[in-house]
Amino acid sequence: MLPEQDAVIVLTSAISRTQELLEAVWTHLLPAMQDAPRAPGAAGDEAAERLRKLAYAPEPAGEAPADEAWSGRIYRLDGEFAGGWKLRAARFTAEEDGSVLFELWEAGDDASLVGASTIALRCGAGVWHRTETPIPGGSPNFAPDTGPANGWFSRKSDGSLRIVIRFSEEPITLNLTAVFDGARLELTEHGNPEFGEKEKTIVGMAEKADERA
Repeated sequence: MLPEQDAVIVLTSAISRTQELLEAVWTHLLPAMQDAPRAPGAAGDEAAERLRKLAYAPEPAGEAPADEAWSGRIYRLDGEFAGGWKLRAARFTAEEDGSVLFELWEAGDDASLVGASTIALRCGAGVWHRTETPIPGGSPNFAPDTGPANGWFSRKSDGSLRIVIRFSEEPITLNLTAVFDGARLELTEHGNPEFGEKEKTIVGMAEKADERA
């Protein structure tokens, strides 16, 4: 809070190097706060244009044809990611437009997937795809107003999927790799090194058709 400037600065950067951010505020923002509006200049126009063009660059897409062996299969998971995030199952569905529908069932009291909290969003093939409401209201791990998310995937030469999901209104990123080996899935969350989070892998097995809840 800056009472003399009648201003509040809020940073949602999700990085641990807060001193660097504060120094940038003191160096650039604070001197620009004046009692009267400043006349626009070329530097301001250039900065505004740079901000408009900012984007996270996804990796090349690769190909994920709709007949992939993993497409549409539900994988029952065993384990939890950092922070105690427990997942019950995952499904990846390759769509005809080249995107992948990514679904995660969060762990609850009942072993059945019926009624379980399901995170669902579409990931673009090498491009960002926006999902407005990926988090259900009853999620045990995310607030109901978490907001929209953007996701992309890239299929590697070994058939694995690289998936990155960034939430637009929260400093939350899911940084995942899915490795398929027959009916076996290894799902790795790479963590946020800014917070000292370590990579964690959980394993799952594909359900048979008659086992699905």
